[in-house]
Amino acid sequence: MIPMRLVLFLAGCLILAFLVLANPEEADLYLLFWYGRFPMNEIVLGSALGGAVLALLIRSHIASLAKKRQAANRRSEERVSLARKHL
Repeated sequence: MIPMRLVLFLAGCLILAFLVLANPEEADLYLLFWYGRFPMNEIVLGSALGGAVLALLIRSHIASLAKKRQAANRRSEERVSLARKHL
């Protein structure tokens, strides 16, 4: 059986490819104090790439926070076990 993550990834790639191929016309892009005129497919690809990078950064940050929390929990459990041994 095909893993669900792979199916979702391929479905996302197909949707992205459809959006890129279906939107060749130009569009205005306004960002705070800057604006430009770009093909819609470049805007879609840039948005998808930016979203992927942002998701990876957030996921790695959450993973590092969880790792720190686990290490702190282990240290506190070790302290409690050492205290019980000395009693």
